Amino acid sequence: TPGHTQTASETIAIKGVGYGVEALRVDGNDVLAVHAAVTYAADKARRGDGPTFLELLTYRVSAHSSSDDPTRYRDESVTEVWKAHRDPIRRLETFLLARGWIVTGAREALAQQIEVDVREAIARQEAIGAPELSTLIDDVFEEPTWLLREQLAAIADGPRAKNPHQHGS
Repeated sequence: TPGHTQTASETIAIKGVGYGVEALRVDGNDVLAVHAAVTYAADKARRGDGPTFLELLTYRVSAHSSSDDPTRYRDESVTEVWKAHRDPIRRLETFLLARGWIVTGAREALAQQIEVDVREAIARQEAIGAPELSTLIDDVFEEPTWLLREQLAAIADGPRAKNPHQHGS
């Protein structure tokens, strides 16, 4: 959804300033810029210097879902430009190649290793089991509202309770 249809503000980040929060706009398709901004914000928060509002500018190249037809509401030629010139993985690969930090063809080997790493990480997490349902709100509310308590109870008694990855309550 275009930003101008969401807010009258020039940017989303400017809204943080209205709350006294430092705000940064970052090219969300630049892996290194995102890393730098998130590192800065996390370090600042860990020092106790308050939050940082990050607006990461990016573009959704895929449809919302398999039943969505994005051609009804956007110009697909713009999408093709984003795919060809703004893809974050290609941009990072081009940067690393230019610096001589990787060699041509490294992406395939890296992708295979990442696939193995991700599958192993998923297996480790599945072995641990699902967290308690209360973790959905533990770090959000000091005292859950009556509605949240009702919702947690409904989830605990719902169809997922019969799932082999059953949540505790």
